[in-house]
This record gives sequence, C-alpha cells and structure tokens, in this order.
Amino acid sequence: MQKGHCRRFYTLILLVLPIFSAAQSTQAALIPKDVYVGDEAEIRFEFSFAGDLFSPDTSGLSGGVQGGVAPSRTAGRQANLSTSEEKITEHLSNSDYTVKKLTLSGNGNLYVLSVFFIPWKTGELDMEAFDLASVFEFSASPLFIDIPGVEIQSISEKRGEKNLRPVRGPLIIPGTTYVVVLFSALILVLCAAGLAVLFRFKLIRNFAKSFFARIFSSRNYLKACRELLFLEKNGAEMAASLFCSRLSALIRIYLEKRFMQPFTAKTSGELTASFSALFAGTASETSCEYIHELYEVCARCDYIRFCGIQNSDFSAEERLFHIGKTRKALVHFEQPEEPEVNDERL
Repeated sequence: MQKGHCRRFYTLILLVLPIFSAAQSTQAALIPKDVYVGDEAEIRFEFSFAGDLFSPDTSGLSGGVQGGVAPSRTAGRQANLSTSEEKITEHLSNSDYTVKKLTLSGNGNLYVLSVFFIPWKTGELDMEAFDLASVFEFSASPLFIDIPGVEIQSISEKRGEKNLRPVRGPLIIPGTTYVVVLFSALILVLCAAGLAVLFRFKLIRNFAKSFFARIFSSRNYLKACRELLFLEKNGAEMAASLFCSRLSALIRIYLEKRFMQPFTAKTSGELTASFSALFAGTASETSCEYIHELYEVCARCDYIRFCGIQNSDFSAEERLFHIGKTRKALVHFEQPEEPEVNDERL
C-alpha cells in the first residue's frame, strides 16, 4: 500500500515539475565585445527548453506581441518574436540601463534571446531575472530568465585619461590651407574689380555715397528731428528765451556732428564763415544758401534771448516758421553734395 502511494507521489512530481521549469543557460555573448556608457549593445543569450515555445499549444499570442509567428512542430522550422515597449518597461525597467528591444528566436529545443539595451554606468551590469512567458505573453508555464552579468568598459580607465582634452581645431587635409587662401584672395580681387566697374556709373556711385552718408549721420539727424518735433508741438507754451536756446543749440550740435567741426564754439556771425572755410569755397550755392538761413535763425534767437523779448512779441507762427527753415536745411545737408557744372565757356 505504501509503495502505491510513493508511485503516485513521484508521478505527480513529474507532472508538476515542467510547469515551474526554468530555462537552462548554454551561453551568453555581448555584442560588440567592448561596450561603453551610452552605446547601444546586444546581449545574445542562448538557452534550452524542453518544449516548443512557438507551438500553438504553448504560445498564446495576444495584442502585445508584435510580429509573432507560431509554426508547427516540424523539425528544423524556426520562428521569431518581438515584444512591445510596454512589456519591456513593465518587466525590465532599471536606472542602470534601458532595454530598447527584445527578440526571441528558436529551432527545436534551442532558443536565442536577444536583448538590445543602452548602459548608463560602468562596471559589471547584471540584469534582473524576469519571466519570459509574461513578457511575450505565452500561455505556457512561467519561464524565468537570468542573464549573466556583463562588463561595461570605461573610456577614461582604458586610455588612462581622467581630464578633458583641450579643444582642437578642425582637421584639414595637408596642402588645402594654401588653396583656401588663394581662393579667398581671388574672390577679393574679383569683388574689388566688380565694385570698381560699378562705381564708374554715376547713378550707382551717388547711391552708394548717399547710403553710407545716411549710415554715419542718421543718428545725429534723427536726434535733431526729434528735438524739432518736440519744439513744434510744445514750443508755443515755452518761454521765448528757452525756446530760442534749445533751437540754437540744436542747430550748432547738428552741424558739429555732421561736418566734424566745432560749430558749438562759434558765434552766430561765424557760422557762415566757418562753413565756407571748411569747404574752401567749393560748397554749392544751395548749401551756402541753407547755411545762411541757419545763421538767420540763430541770429534771431540770439536777439530774442539777449534783448528780453516777451512771449507776446514772439508769436507761435514765427516759431513754426523758424522750425520749418531749420528742418529744410537739415534735410538738404543729409543729401550728398553734388558738384555744380560750370557752363561758362572760356
């Protein structure tokens, strides 16, 4: 009677044992052999299992399996499975590494599990054991996989360098430096020749002069225009002496910055003479007329300031008249000076 009970117990053990079976490892390989932090590598883990994981009887492929194939038990038939990112995150998440993909292939009782991962630390990296059946959603019994640890290399230890290297310039093929220099010099010569040809045309030459003149004098001109606009809006409410002081200072400051001459140190009577001496008598008749108008404005301002003229004697219309004369003169001086053509025949 006791022998019958023992026989039944051993039979039950043989029936239950395959349900909690584990994969028998044969070998594991790291590809490539030297892996550093941040590199994408592969652990190819070969194991044997007493059964066909791809058989319809043991493999229930649900929506989580991608590209799953369930062949028959024909000898020599091979199949491949890959799992989803959700399953990888659920079973193989770790701060020391990131598993990107898992693939499983096999032929008969020998299977190959490929783990594609990125390590984040140096030294030995040992992945935690996991249930392969849960990852690939097999209906078979739990199949625990314990991948042996792999070594992650350190670049600093391998090369013996612990400090950052200094910044290096770009690598240049020997002899190309002279080619680049000659090519740059040729471009400069061609550009200079092209500009020389273009500047022979009067229209282009005048446009260039006007353009560069505006670049260097626009700030001074805009500042003077803002001051004129302020006097135009608020000049009627200002005291006569204050209005004349600001208008006279505006004219002198503009002329000084425009022609690089100390016009702020000149009296009103010296403005015309200083302007003529600056151009040595070569200024156009129009420019001389506008500098004379600015002299008249400054002279009138001096008279009002020093003679004690009241506001009632210096009307708003007269103030706007002097502002208009000043604005016309400034607009003229912002334009390039054109030489006058002498039509007299000798």
